[in-house]
Amino acid sequence: MLSTTEPACNMRPLNVMDFHVERNAWGRQVHSFSTNIKLDFDRGRPFNAFFIRAPKISKIGNGIRVLSSFNDEPILVRDNLHIVSAFHPEIGNDY
Repeated sequence: MLSTTEPACNMRPLNVMDFHVERNAWGRQVHSFSTNIKLDFDRGRPFNAFFIRAPKISKIGNGIRVLSSFNDEPILVRDNLHIVSAFHPEIGNDY
């Protein structure tokens, strides 16, 4: 189930999806960036993804489907009930 390579004292994983992350792996706050990505379910137009102290998904388990990648690394994954992003999909105006 969900685990991180860098434990945080105030973080309790929900353990509802089978994947691992590396916290803040895209860099510190000063390394934040945005880029256009392709979403598997909307390939006709780009989606502007914001990476702010974002985790990298380092391992995915059975039943996890990758919906988007950046630099050949998964950044949006789902199982049957849940969806998880390594970026902030709520920032911006693409609803």
